Amino acid sequence: HAMTVALTVGGGVLTGVSQNGNIAGYEPEAALTKAVAWISKKKVVIGLSAGAGTKAMSVNDTGVVAGTINGTDDRAFKWRAGKFTTLPLPTGATASQGLDINNGGVVSGSATVAGVSEACVWFPATGAALVKDLATLPTGAHLDRAVLTTPLGIVVCTGTMTDTTGTKAAVFALF
Repeated sequence: HAMTVALTVGGGVLTGVSQNGNIAGYEPEAALTKAVAWISKKKVVIGLSAGAGTKAMSVNDTGVVAGTINGTDDRAFKWRAGKFTTLPLPTGATASQGLDINNGGVVSGSATVAGVSEACVWFPATGAALVKDLATLPTGAHLDRAVLTTPLGIVVCTGTMTDTTGTKAAVFALF
């Protein structure tokens, strides 16, 4: 059967849908945004975090949401059943963004290190890791965000590849 979801008037944004139909997004809240999700067909207002705006970017089949708390320095978060968890920053990072969560609870996103966006993943058991520290990358590769981690553990990243012909946008899959 079909499911219809209505966002508030004023411009909500849907950002992710899980395999079983849970939906992540965000809506305007005064001058900020507030994270929302539809879990098991019920709207859940995740809301603001200590007065900062939030954006739900992804939700998995069990209703765990990943997103970003928007502040002076953005921070990746996980949310489950009413509880915010700010994800730890990797060593040297000053900000982070959560972009995706898989059914194993791995969050993919980015962290800002020395003013540069770096692809990052957060593992439930071990915490934050920069993707460049998990794999040998080709010379000239820069991974600026991890956009998803598959159930098999393949990390898909966007970034750039620089060689003698210049710098080009690139997509990387790390096995």
